[in-house]
Amino acid sequence: MYNIKEAAARSGVSVPTLRAWERRYAVVSPERTAAGYRLYDDDAIDRLRRMRGLLGAGWRPREAAAEVLRATQTTVIADADTDGIAPSGHSSLAGMVEKLVAAAAALDPADVSAGLDEVFARVSYESAMDEVIFPALREVGRGWQAGRISVAAEHAFANAVQRRLAIVYEAARRSGDAPQVIVGLPPGARHDLGALAFAVALRRLGLDTLYLGADVPQDSWLRSLRQTGASVAVIGVVTPDDVAPARRLVDAVSNQMPAVSCVLGGHAASALEGVRLLPGGLAEDARLVRSLVR
Repeated sequence: MYNIKEAAARSGVSVPTLRAWERRYAVVSPERTAAGYRLYDDDAIDRLRRMRGLLGAGWRPREAAAEVLRATQTTVIADADTDGIAPSGHSSLAGMVEKLVAAAAALDPADVSAGLDEVFARVSYESAMDEVIFPALREVGRGWQAGRISVAAEHAFANAVQRRLAIVYEAARRSGDAPQVIVGLPPGARHDLGALAFAVALRRLGLDTLYLGADVPQDSWLRSLRQTGASVAVIGVVTPDDVAPARRLVDAVSNQMPAVSCVLGGHAASALEGVRLLPGGLAEDARLVRSLVR
């Protein structure tokens, strides 16, 4: 449980804004201590983050609040299903994947944006990425490889997701502290959506995180680690071409800064031996990295 200042910091909104959303729209209903102080749980933090994300996407405050509350109610109903039938939330998430893929194939930016708004409003960020957005990206990629989806459509969809992640990354920003974790890709590596998504998950977990992006030269990695004093480096290894530069980067960090923990994730990371790998799943991976931070 968090007091109002901690809740504001974790959700990325100011205390006056948090109070206004609570009073005007009932987005959160905090518990109270015996002395009358508000206490917010993790679900409340998620609702505040969803509200901020929708407002950042252009929703009006009252409409955004209604969507957040509707999504919360849908989740409660799905979680209460104990009849041995798959909760309605699972089938609806599969439908959202199909909706996003169809919008991407049609080169319809309005429908893509609406689909992203919907998924982030309905479930937590980590569930949205693992259960909807990553699967949709994979399906769009398969469609492009099979000739069903154009290169332009695939690029447009990936760029739309990247723009949205950038908004969420900034919304989860912590201020005043040096980065504890640095996330990025090795030299020559280009596919950085997964790394950016993970940087967001780390910030949401309360870690001060610096995201470097794609194709980061080895000397820039080393300089950044020295300059910030970060204790963990998270390196994305997405394609087979990324394996060799990632190996060289890990070896350089280990030799020059042995106190820094290197963690690798991505489709091709398992090709590297003798390294610490992320097990998969944003929430679980973020908790692992948090356990390594000094």
